Formats: sequence, structure tokens, C-alpha cells
Amino acid sequence: MTPLPTLDVEDLGSVIVIALRGDLDLANLPEFDRALRAAMPNGPRALVLDLDGAGFLDSSAVQVLFTLHRDLQQRRQAFALVLDAEAPTRRALELSDPSGVLTVHATRDAALAAAA
Repeated sequence: MTPLPTLDVEDLGSVIVIALRGDLDLANLPEFDRALRAAMPNGPRALVLDLDGAGFLDSSAVQVLFTLHRDLQQRRQAFALVLDAEAPTRRALELSDPSGVLTVHATRDAALAAAA
């Protein structure tokens, strides 16, 4: 079983920033999804998920991101991803999201500015 990645949570008041470190795949997704949702209360207006520390994202991990995006939209909370343009995982994410549903920024600062 793939170990659960670490989630570093930073509460900026109106925005929650969660930095992921590790790999995401089918084996650890249920635990990751629970931990991620527990870290995102209803109050903040946005979640920024920093994936720069992700070494691997499989298609099931990308599906979790789509579901999280939809759920946050229903709660009227914005959702943005941080993933460097050169990160190997970015290409997998782009192939899974040809219509650009997920908002991806190259830097944390850009994601925070968009969430503001």
C-alpha cells in the first residue's frame, strides 16, 4: 500500500492552503480524501491545493480533484491548484482535464492572488 502523503495545512483566514507531499494513487486515495476534506471547513472562501510536492498522481487521484472541485462549488468556495509548469504530474493533469475545469497556477502566489 502506498503511504498516505503528508498534508501541511495553512489557515490564512479566508483561504486554506494545503501542501501535499508524496504520491497519490488508488491505494491511499480514501484516506487522502478524508484528510483533505477534514482540513477544509465551510467558512473559508477558497482552498488552494499545492501539488508541487506530489511525485505521482494517477487517474483516480485526478478524479478526486474533480469531485472536490464540484463539492466546493456547491458550497460556494473557490478551488485552485498549484503545480509548476515543468512538473511531470502537470502533464497527466492537463490530459485528464482538456476543458480546463480545474484552475491550475504555476505558483502559490498566483493561486492566492486568484483566490483573493
